[in-house]
Amino acid sequence: MKVVRVLNNNIVATFTEDNQEAIVQGAGIGFQKKKGDEIDPNKIEKVFIFKDGEKIKFERLMEDIPIAFFQISQKIADVASKKLNIQLNSKVIISLTDHLCFAVERKKQGISLPNLMLTEVKALYPNEYLIGIEGLKIIEDEIGVQLDEDEAGYIAIHIINAELNVGSENTVRLIKLAKEIMKIIEEHFNIEFEVNTLKSSRLLTHLKFLARRILMN
Repeated sequence: MKVVRVLNNNIVATFTEDNQEAIVQGAGIGFQKKKGDEIDPNKIEKVFIFKDGEKIKFERLMEDIPIAFFQISQKIADVASKKLNIQLNSKVIISLTDHLCFAVERKKQGISLPNLMLTEVKALYPNEYLIGIEGLKIIEDEIGVQLDEDEAGYIAIHIINAELNVGSENTVRLIKLAKEIMKIIEEHFNIEFEVNTLKSSRLLTHLKFLARRILMN
């Protein structure tokens, strides 16, 4: 692979052998490199394949956002891939990097952005929520900023979106739909579910997949 563009000392844009746009990461991989130079394969740590203009979005992010946020997003995605046993695409790195940068900026300015779906995320997607909590710890360890629990929910939503691959708007609609169905059941039978019980967990699992089938026709 050859360098197409050096984004910084650790990230370069390139093309794979089958001519796909890609971003390659590795310590010092872009140091003193210029367009057309060969990429040292021994320095390659990660290869991200981008489609449909994603690489352009990523390059713009790298121009405006500190590299630390990309590295944090990558670590969170790695945790999600390992714990959920899934393969996340490069799109989640872009969306998460962008979100976390502004989340930290809001925190520094004292601006709060409540997550109105936090309760539903915790109930419907507990594993993804726990990854969001772990993500908060990664952020604090890397840049010393402690974000609120609401952000764990937002991180979880990014992971859910990448996991289901239904688009961010449909991910939110899915969670809202399952929430409203649960509300109808509670009102009809005049009951209130205890979210952490086995029976409620089973029902929520069914509602989650029902909502997905409805939205995906």
